[in-house]
Amino acid sequence: MKCDSIKAAVVDLKIRLLITLGKFKEGFDFIDSLQVSDFTYPYKKKLNHDNFIALNFESKKDTVSRNLTYRKMASDLKTYINNNSLKSKEFQEAFTDLSSLTGNLDNSTLSNGQIDSLKLKYPDETKFLDFFKH
Repeated sequence: MKCDSIKAAVVDLKIRLLITLGKFKEGFDFIDSLQVSDFTYPYKKKLNHDNFIALNFESKKDTVSRNLTYRKMASDLKTYINNNSLKSKEFQEAFTDLSSLTGNLDNSTLSNGQIDSLKLKYPDETKFLDFFKH
């Protein structure tokens, strides 16, 4: 079990390094070579893969394709959160990732209504979700 947590940390470190170095093609190839179990949470593989795609579009100044990719990532993450019963830590990380994604898009934030609907599904996360209300 300890090796699994170390492996996830090493994977995360390599992802951050590839992003910092601007090696986006290498990044999505690296993600493709991994298993879902190599990540802290199952959604992270697709999220990181698609993030490399979005960053690659951005590096080519293709903001239309970048935004389409970010919107798809946000939609996939909303579906993941709504269709699964996540434990607190995973829910908080997934929701924080979602909030970050929507912040990358023009005029696209999570509405108070969307946040309130999540409070119904995740009532123990009310205080956490209230932090994101505006």
